[in-house]
Amino acid sequence: MVPENETSTSTIARALWFATGGDWNFLTKLEVIGTGDLPSVFAVSDLATASIGTAGLATAELIATRFGDSPTVRVDRRLSSIWFGLSVRPQG
Repeated sequence: MVPENETSTSTIARALWFATGGDWNFLTKLEVIGTGDLPSVFAVSDLATASIGTAGLATAELIATRFGDSPTVRVDRRLSSIWFGLSVRPQG
């Protein structure tokens, strides 16, 4: 069951994080800021934000392994949507 306050972004981020074998505790380090959506019937902006956030969490986990403390990972939804919109193009 999905918690009431959980967004599509956090659902996707959790699935990506667990698929890569990430530690449950690091999910609390992910913070999503900003607003905005790419025009799509699919949750493309959620996927963009969650993907970038998951990469950031992996970096935070590496930092924690090396230095003992991990930073908060803050992802701007608008910027991640813009990046996906500029770099990912449909082919046909």
